[in-house]
Amino acid sequence: MDGYIYRPMRPLSRALARRLVPLPVAPDVFTACWFASYLGAAFAFAEGTPASARLGAGLILLAGFFDCLDGDLARARERPSVSGAFLEQVLHWISQASLIVGIVQGYGAQVFPEVSPVLLTAIPLVADQMFHQVFFIINGAMHPERHYGMLHRMTGTLLPLMPINSNVFWISGLLGLPHYGLIAYTLFAAATFICVSSIYYLWEKGYDRRVEDEHSPREE
Repeated sequence: MDGYIYRPMRPLSRALARRLVPLPVAPDVFTACWFASYLGAAFAFAEGTPASARLGAGLILLAGFFDCLDGDLARARERPSVSGAFLEQVLHWISQASLIVGIVQGYGAQVFPEVSPVLLTAIPLVADQMFHQVFFIINGAMHPERHYGMLHRMTGTLLPLMPINSNVFWISGLLGLPHYGLIAYTLFAAATFICVSSIYYLWEKGYDRRVEDEHSPREE
């Protein structure tokens, strides 16, 4: 499922991919392009000015287009690769972290001058990792024969918003306020981690207890 940010880009990226099929251009070229765009956005945010924040927002959107194009080209050639998918995942983690570092570098001292830059960087990075880890772990661990109700609805609602972090950063960047976007995302990521992991644990704990009750000897 495409996230909302990718849907308007997909018709253009697919059309361009079809034209690129006969050309000697590897999908990894566009993977490198979106990675470079993300790094450029991080450096733009690090400047800490409204103009550079808007430039960073534009580079994030450009990265999203290249992100569509590399996959569309691989699929158009009917040669999607495991190595390409792995490379994309690794570069996504690095690029999203670089956006956080760039925003803290550009705005941390302005908003929280008394707090250590290391701590200001560590808090959103940890929150970001907590959010993504609990999302991927729970989606991989959900039993296919169990109904999780609200948890399914929560994760299903979040999926089209992915990547939530960079979406928040480009929207707030267009407003010249990426630091407020980072604060909002950090609070959201930490709250989501706590809520989703707690609900999942209690849900599975309830199933475990029912299974134990079903298999426990009954008194006659």
